[in-house]
Amino acid sequence: MGYKVDSETTEKRPVGSDGEEQATTDLDGEGLHVVWDMTHAGRIRTGTGVYAQNVTAALQKTFGVCVSTLIAPRPLDHRSSLPARAMRGAHQVMWTQFGLRAGLRRLKPDLLHAPAFVSTLVPPCPLVVTIHDMAYVRFPQHYSKPWLWYTRLLVPLAARRARAVIAVSEHARRDVLRYLRLPPKKVHVVLQGVDLQRFRPLSGLATEGVARRYGLDTPFILHVGNLAARKNIPTLLSAVFRLKRAHSWGARKVVLAGGVSPGLPGYADIEATVEALGLETDVVFLGHVPDDDLPAIYNLADAVVMPTLHEGFGVPVIEGMACGRPVIAADTSSIPEVAGDAAILVDPKDVDAWAGALSRVLSNRALRQEMAERGLARARGFTWENTARNTLAVYRHVLGNGSHSDSGGAASAGGGR
Repeated sequence: MGYKVDSETTEKRPVGSDGEEQATTDLDGEGLHVVWDMTHAGRIRTGTGVYAQNVTAALQKTFGVCVSTLIAPRPLDHRSSLPARAMRGAHQVMWTQFGLRAGLRRLKPDLLHAPAFVSTLVPPCPLVVTIHDMAYVRFPQHYSKPWLWYTRLLVPLAARRARAVIAVSEHARRDVLRYLRLPPKKVHVVLQGVDLQRFRPLSGLATEGVARRYGLDTPFILHVGNLAARKNIPTLLSAVFRLKRAHSWGARKVVLAGGVSPGLPGYADIEATVEALGLETDVVFLGHVPDDDLPAIYNLADAVVMPTLHEGFGVPVIEGMACGRPVIAADTSSIPEVAGDAAILVDPKDVDAWAGALSRVLSNRALRQEMAERGLARARGFTWENTARNTLAVYRHVLGNGSHSDSGGAASAGGGR
């Protein structure tokens, strides 16, 4: 079995020397070597991929942790046939259980962090696993059978093998404790963050190039995330249809920024809903949007919407707020915890309520401004530096030289909770 080391992330970086950064760097990661298993997160451009990219960067830059990444080599067969997909899945499982251990023995890190639910079951060093949600238990109908089998088998085993489990919200922690029956002191809450240098209000001059490139020349509402069933996009489309029928929609569009994720069906239902409601000219599928373009697209939107049935955290809520956009989101799972009083929260299954919330926000400039101001204040409390700080506290706790709470309670991302 081969393995790949991302050599660019193994260097140690000093903590910043300016006074402000020193004041916030209350934990020192110098001398600590952590390997992140990027087999899953390294190939996902949303969700766990965003989490892994930002936390590893902050651990290195802000806290001086030496981070190495290991990732399974890609199989040569990239066909989409069922046998080819099965072989790729088997290859990934085998590498995680055997190839990863070979890489760990070579690198000899202090700790292994698996940022996407699963890991090798016999690690040669202490293991920390991040479990983002328990959606595969709560909504098994939203997953393909191979993915469901994989997660049902390996997530509980990895959680039990780990010295600590990180949950990305209080809601996620409650689900982990409920469904995996772990000791409460083993599960720690570390909230996710947002890059406030990138996700911020932008001028029209800064967004016009992106608007032109994507053809976003009319007002629109924005959904960011994969096109999976649990994102509940058909409910949003049904609400838009009702507004159109009542002549309350105008020339707006629904812009869907996100692609199809393997193992997560749902795109066919979205297409069928668009066709059934006659919304072909009202819905824009952007597919996956490069990171550099996403802040501008948020800024161009009249509102950010998230009608999800279930989230472990809900990063688009905070990204939208950080860009000064009003947010309308579901009142379920972790979303109220993340959004606070800065968003309008709606029952994700209530089409009339969604139509009403959209109409209320889109027709009221003063309300949009008030929501934008609340959202900007809320977003300032969620940073990747705080996520990294609290992740490092978990590492120190696992290694026996930290003071992270034995209660397993929240390690807050900051004042935004």
